Amino acid sequence: MGIVAVLWEKWREFIRDFYKITMSAMISPLMYLVIFGLGIQTTSHGEPYLNFLIPGIVAMTTMTGSFSAIAQNMSVQRLYEKALDQVMAPVDFEMAQMLHEDIRSHGVKLRPEDFPNGKKGIAWAAQCIQKGDKFYWYVTYNTPTGGQCIGVAIGDTPVGPFVPHPKPLVEDKDTPGRGWNDIDPTVLIDDDGTAWLAWGQNSYIAKLKDNMTEIDGEITDLKLQRYIEGPWLYKRNGLYYNIYAGSGGRGGECINYSTAENPRGPWTFRGQVTGAAENSFTIHPGVVDYKGHTYLFYHNGKLDRDGQRGQSLRRSVCVDELFFNEDGTIKEVKQTKEAIKEPLK
Repeated sequence: MGIVAVLWEKWREFIRDFYKITMSAMISPLMYLVIFGLGIQTTSHGEPYLNFLIPGIVAMTTMTGSFSAIAQNMSVQRLYEKALDQVMAPVDFEMAQMLHEDIRSHGVKLRPEDFPNGKKGIAWAAQCIQKGDKFYWYVTYNTPTGGQCIGVAIGDTPVGPFVPHPKPLVEDKDTPGRGWNDIDPTVLIDDDGTAWLAWGQNSYIAKLKDNMTEIDGEITDLKLQRYIEGPWLYKRNGLYYNIYAGSGGRGGECINYSTAENPRGPWTFRGQVTGAAENSFTIHPGVVDYKGHTYLFYHNGKLDRDGQRGQSLRRSVCVDELFFNEDGTIKEVKQTKEAIKEPLK
């Protein structure tokens, strides 16, 4: 099969999956939660596959019209009464309750229509981060007029309740051009307390005011190399990392990254963190430091659930440990079926 035929087939598969999931989202909204525990799940082919969090996090949850847990910051995004320190093979909620009876769901905490200009039923990827004694949940939502906004909801605990700020941080007029400019917000709080917001299908970045609810100054397009979407800001040993879904994944996205000595750049492209995901055109990153280790969260489309096959827009979140070279570059991550093999201590 020629390259044109392959690309055409991939595009048809993407559009078919998008339509299927979007219609499913409008008809019967679902809600999934993140848990960490032990156990085994299988794909539709019956093969053991240990490296799964509850499917639907990051993007699928938001496609179905409600914001739920995002498996991107283990230190603040707990949706359970008690955090688990044994992070090995994540399992589904029912199995987790069998293993740890003190785990319980806290349910949906935010919906797009909770924002004054939000449109019911359409939500996108999000990130929650703590500053001081508050938790700030940054989300993208659609408006009734067809536009997009990045907004923030504020809570006193990581399980809420969350109160949407009445005014969005970013609107269409702030980033004119092609559609989907204002998706996938990520926030980094620097060592001096300065908060930075990055987002978009252009690689935007802006400083936040101390109140965490307003942009402070200009919006910069970083023009990162081999960038598509889904950025994640991270800092290690004084070096800034922008880790993102990018091009080069053999028919789909891969995870690429760039580094800089200043959040506004200049940024230097460093290469791939992972290749393409299994059974998914997309793959989005989240990076967390926890108990002396660094972990990469990402998604694939391998897990079937509730009678529906996994695919690009019905995503299953996975986790593997992230390692660095002495010069600060990231060692490429092999996507495993086993996940974290050793308990965190």
